[in-house]
Amino acid sequence: YNGDRGIPAYSQSIVRQICLDNPGNRYVFLWNDRLPRPSFTTEFEQYGTWATESALARGVFGRIDVLFTACFFLPLRGEGEDYLYPRWLHAHQPHRLGIVYDLIPYLFPDRYLSRREGRANYLAGFRVMRESDRLFAISQATRHDTIRLAGFDPERIRCVYGDIDHRKRELMESPTDTDPAVLARFGLQKPYAVYIGGDDWRKNMDGMVYAFAHFHARYPDRQLAVICKLSRQRIAHYQLMAESLGIRPGAIVFTGYVPAEDLVAITRQAEQMAYPSLYEGLG
Repeated sequence: YNGDRGIPAYSQSIVRQICLDNPGNRYVFLWNDRLPRPSFTTEFEQYGTWATESALARGVFGRIDVLFTACFFLPLRGEGEDYLYPRWLHAHQPHRLGIVYDLIPYLFPDRYLSRREGRANYLAGFRVMRESDRLFAISQATRHDTIRLAGFDPERIRCVYGDIDHRKRELMESPTDTDPAVLARFGLQKPYAVYIGGDDWRKNMDGMVYAFAHFHARYPDRQLAVICKLSRQRIAHYQLMAESLGIRPGAIVFTGYVPAEDLVAITRQAEQMAYPSLYEGLG
């Protein structure tokens, strides 16, 4: 799962921390050579070795003692459960660990699992998750969902909590002087609120625009920065909604994707944060 936000960033960051905390182990990082390598690839080379599945299957790296699955719910590339737990690995009988971020599609199947292929993929990942020896949930809410919905043994799942990935944390811990030109580059002026997320039903962006209209009526000088990768059609949708609700032009700023350095700078200078989600794995 390649990227530098959300689950990809979290999973890479927590695996990095495992390597740092346990330097005596040997680490092999599996990647699908049909896809680009993950965003932190170069950094990981100091902790272990990147390998393709074909090299692992040939036994190049010897016995695999532990399989750590960073994300169970992925496009399975037509391979089903073998994509997550390959048949050749069964003979190694590895201790199987994994992270659970949320079970949102399972909770809202009409929204996320209405298509046959998508449902089959998700349920395959669900089965592999349930067969794990140990699981780590990113919140108590997700831990409870996994016990309740997947019937997972409470003694075998622990909460490790969510966090900011290490690269953004390093930026946050740097000196707090922030270049004011960053705001100007994105059309922002203080004071403003920030939404950081994705364009997904459960993120409730429509609800946020309605809420901002009420807020904007009382505080017409405020802006809302929507930090989210959106299509032109979706931006037009929200702009039309804002206009119909009486929000002045320019009050909602759609930044698109923002590099980590700018993301930290914009967040640092915000007066408010907006969290309109209907459900989140992080609680």
